Amino acid sequence: MILPPRPLALDPGFLRQARLRALGALAPAVAVIAVALLWQGRAGLELWRDQRAWDRGERVAVTYAHPEVRVIQGLARHVRISAGYVSADGTQRSVRDDYYTLFADAIGEDALSLREDEDGRVALSWSMRAAPWRWAWIGFFAAVFLSLGGAALFAAHNTLRHARTARAAARRGEEVSLPVIGLQTQQVHGEPAYVDVRYRAPPVLDDGPAAYRESARPPDGPVRTARFPIARGGPLLVDGGRAVLALRPSPRSDRVTVLASDFWPFALSEAERAAARAAIARREDQPPSPAAPASDEDASERVPPSGMSTQAPSSSKI
Repeated sequence: MILPPRPLALDPGFLRQARLRALGALAPAVAVIAVALLWQGRAGLELWRDQRAWDRGERVAVTYAHPEVRVIQGLARHVRISAGYVSADGTQRSVRDDYYTLFADAIGEDALSLREDEDGRVALSWSMRAAPWRWAWIGFFAAVFLSLGGAALFAAHNTLRHARTARAAARRGEEVSLPVIGLQTQQVHGEPAYVDVRYRAPPVLDDGPAAYRESARPPDGPVRTARFPIARGGPLLVDGGRAVLALRPSPRSDRVTVLASDFWPFALSEAERAAARAAIARREDQPPSPAAPASDEDASERVPPSGMSTQAPSSSKI
């Protein structure tokens, strides 16, 4: 065993960073979803009311009509219609319709006609002819914004799940060495900033009968990527750079917490760090155990031991 006995202390900076990242993803998610629901929800309600007024209303005389159409990127249209009419009681009135459509509009297809219902709501024929394209715009806009909000919510969920996994690993995590598939340095503004390590997570073990467990579970866990700032020295490599050190909270899950070379996200004392590094050095001096034969799929991904040394990894720009 390399690390001190559990439980371990989590670095306060790690928890603070996780909360800030989750909040940073949650706030725009709520804002985007609110925009989609309030703006397009209101547009849908107004269109439904106009359609009901058109079905129930009586035709009124039109005195003038001034349409304006602005094409947006060849995809959508912003339509504004100002019209005057004589209401049922003989009063001269005006109405303004303002909406978006997708792909097409009905402006100028025929003469504009208006209908007024018993509540005084007025519907325009051009707006009603364009109703399918208006509904298409409302659905498209809402789908795009809800997708963006859902992606932000998913990012916040992943951040919080990572923090929960680290908490559980600190309490009762099992020490595991996970095979490294690849290392890559990521650059920001031309300067090395992060190290991405691709590793194979451990397979999930259940509590069923041994024969069923061996036949049901996959032979290998999924391949995942962990990112570490260059300032932390990248991941904590063991076994000559062929594996990363991680803590696994439960054998029933393939979620793990991979350690940085400075043992982050756990807070170890200087004495505990020195003891852990000494244990890693003793482990490196031991002769390697015979490796189990790899499957064809895994052999195509696995990096040869000589290629996964502590030499500088490849790099790419962000």
